[in-house]
Amino acid sequence: MKIFEPDTYLDVMTPLGRGNVWLVKDFGLEMDTYYSVIIREGDHTGQIFDFSNSDIRVSPNYSLHRGKWGELSEKIKKNSST
Repeated sequence: MKIFEPDTYLDVMTPLGRGNVWLVKDFGLEMDTYYSVIIREGDHTGQIFDFSNSDIRVSPNYSLHRGKWGELSEKIKKNSST
């Protein structure tokens, strides 16, 4: 098992609300990767839960081109190359 602590928080959507990834736990090839997430919104604010990679999604971040702006920039790149 490997445990990784990212240098910056990754904003994610979980079944319990928005949160920040605190730790990443890799148990090997045969199991899902688990993420320890600090919940920032809702009834569970401040609590830490573990979620598998199939339970969470990265939140849109337009500055990093994740989300609608990312899709738009990809369309612009495709159109400019033709």
